[in-house]
Amino acid sequence: LVAVPSSIGKLSALQVLSVRECFELPYLPARLSRLTALQKLEIENNTCLQDLDDELFADMAALRSLRIDFNVAMRALPRSLLQASNLQELSLLYNHR
Repeated sequence: LVAVPSSIGKLSALQVLSVRECFELPYLPARLSRLTALQKLEIENNTCLQDLDDELFADMAALRSLRIDFNVAMRALPRSLLQASNLQELSLLYNHR
């Protein structure tokens, strides 16, 4: 997988999304923030993924579990992560930069 289509934002009832081992994926679309029912998000082992959109978590009020692990090119976390007020589980393993 080299791109996640921006139309993913139309999946308004989606509760779990796992983006794993997409070794050529440079970014996730900003429209991912429209997944307001999302409860669990796993972004793991994506070696080219450098940044997440600054507003990615702004509207994810249902988000309970977030794993951002083994993304060795990741440079920073988005500020909107602070708005995920219902987050109960957060994992940030082995993001080397």
